[in-house]
Order: sequence, then structure tokens, then C-alpha cells
Amino acid sequence: MLNKFFYLPMIITIILTLIGYRTFVNQVERIKQSEYENIIVRHNLLNQYIHLISATNSKLSQSMVNAYALVAEDHYNIHLFDVLSYLKSFNMYGISDHSPSQFAQQLSGTLVVSAKSNIENTVLHDEVTAISMIDDELTLLTGESGLMSAYIILRYRGLFI
Repeated sequence: MLNKFFYLPMIITIILTLIGYRTFVNQVERIKQSEYENIIVRHNLLNQYIHLISATNSKLSQSMVNAYALVAEDHYNIHLFDVLSYLKSFNMYGISDHSPSQFAQQLSGTLVVSAKSNIENTVLHDEVTAISMIDDELTLLTGESGLMSAYIILRYRGLFI
């Protein structure tokens, strides 16, 4: 009689241990599956993001090529450099506060060109005109404004718009 009561708690303990172990193994498998699915989702999102960035880059590149082609064919000119005058006291080119040009009065912001820059350079004129043509598109695609100015500052070291 003593033997039955002695083995009963041991058998119940073994059964509960086996049930607990099986539950643990099931939970580990669920966690593994969940993490695997999470990694797959992140991988797909990263691929979509890279594709989107690539498409955006291609679009901006094509827009710049098209804008540059229009400028090169003289279909578009913003006459930005026509309103510049040399400011001796600052050794820079800039727009005078008293410029009679309607275009100069419509500009908002600042235009200063270092005297070291060659403002007669047609490549500079064409590139600044082309980048200004796609400035709105740059702002829309990137969500950042002022990229035209940043591009020109970096490209020409001293041209601030």
C-alpha cells in the first residue's frame, strides 16, 4: 500500500514536467516563427524602401537632365545673374536693394556670390537655372526645402541663394 502512495506523486510530477516541457517547446517555436515573420516583413520593407529611393534618384536625375536640356536650348532662363552687381565693399556680387529689375524684386531670400566665382561662366548659369527649375520637385520628393541652395553652395563654394 505504501508503494502506491510513494510512486503517485512521482508519476504526477513526471507528467507535469513533461507537459511543462512540451508547453515550453511550443512557446519557443512560436517565438521563432514570430521572429522569422518579423524579419521577413522588415526585409520586404527595406527592399521597398531601397526601390523607392532608387526610383526617386532616377526621377530626379532625369528631371535634371531634361531641365539642363531645356536651358541648353535657350527655352528657359531665370535671368538670375543678370540682376547681380559687384559690391566693392564686400568683394562680392549681390542684388542691390534698389534694383529696378522686376525679377530682382520678386526674389525672396538672399543671393550672394563670392567674387572668386566666375559669374560669366555659362556652365554656372545653365546649372543654376536647371537646378532652380527642379527645386519644387526636389522639395516634394525629399520633404526638405532649400536643397537647391545647398546643392549650389556645395558645388560652387561661395554661391549662396
